[in-house]
Amino acid sequence: MTAAPLDTLLVTGFLGAGKTTLLAGWLAERPPHERWAVLVNETGALGIDHALLGGDGPDARVAVAEVAGGCACCAARVAFGATLVRLLRRGPWNRLIIETTGLGHPAELVDQLRALSAASEALSGGLSGRLRLRPPVAVVDASRAALYEDPARPGHAIAADQVALARLLVLNRTAGLDPAAVAALAERLAGLGPWPRPVLSTATGRVPLTDVLAALEDAGPAADGPPALATGAAARATRRLGAPAGPAAPDPGPATPAPIGPASPVGSVARRWPPDTVFDRPALQAALAAMVAADGPLKAHGLLRGKGVFRTERAWYGWQWVDGRSDWQETAWRADSRLELL
Repeated sequence: MTAAPLDTLLVTGFLGAGKTTLLAGWLAERPPHERWAVLVNETGALGIDHALLGGDGPDARVAVAEVAGGCACCAARVAFGATLVRLLRRGPWNRLIIETTGLGHPAELVDQLRALSAASEALSGGLSGRLRLRPPVAVVDASRAALYEDPARPGHAIAADQVALARLLVLNRTAGLDPAAVAALAERLAGLGPWPRPVLSTATGRVPLTDVLAALEDAGPAADGPPALATGAAARATRRLGAPAGPAAPDPGPATPAPIGPASPVGSVARRWPPDTVFDRPALQAALAAMVAADGPLKAHGLLRGKGVFRTERAWYGWQWVDGRSDWQETAWRADSRLELL
């Protein structure tokens, strides 16, 4: 009998943002009948966060393990995989929560978790079923807004990557700050990365897990969930995208115009592929270039804007097109591949 996928939540955020406080609140509200596993990754060698969360206490329904001494995506990569397998062998668990180090690039960790999950069926006595990896959550320190917005600040690149990866932001330490400034910061951070994401605010670092899970459901499907599809005026043109090297992309179906607003004649198309779909980058770039060309198939629809994120064999890339200009940049996004044309 195949085990059900284990609900897995990844929490990221810069050093001191409040990740451990958030997790401690969730552990305090755990339903008594559920068994939870928590894996904490720390840059330092002493494992303080592991101790703050209670370590492996007498409650057999909660296990807290740690990977100290480096980021799980690089220096502690092997130790992370081994610790995760050992932890899951102590299951079955109802939930797995992973707290990343504040100095890590969590996009690589998402890739590693997916690889471990995909390999679980080949591990004799290894992972008990695949991981149902939910979209990541990033904790942001509202009192250090410059860290996320000023490229000259030490740590900015890491903090920005953490925000860009997340599908939900928890804006922490809002007490004493100007409400208008907090609202403006939330709006700016929500717009970072390829797609907007919801923001939950807290003064104390505590947000109920039920609120977080509900917000993630509103933000979109689970990172390893089924693809969602909305067709529009350009749907047929998207069939010409580079043939994926992984699972086949879904058939877009009939190209039915989908107006953006009640009075807008402009059509739109939005497509999403699951995260294990891998695109051939040269073919993808050629297909998109042909699609948005002045004499291309979308000319009659008055294309105004194009953007997308795609997984390729080398890396994940974000694509933006406006006014005849295309731009490609590596991205920390890992939720899925997607395309939107307006």
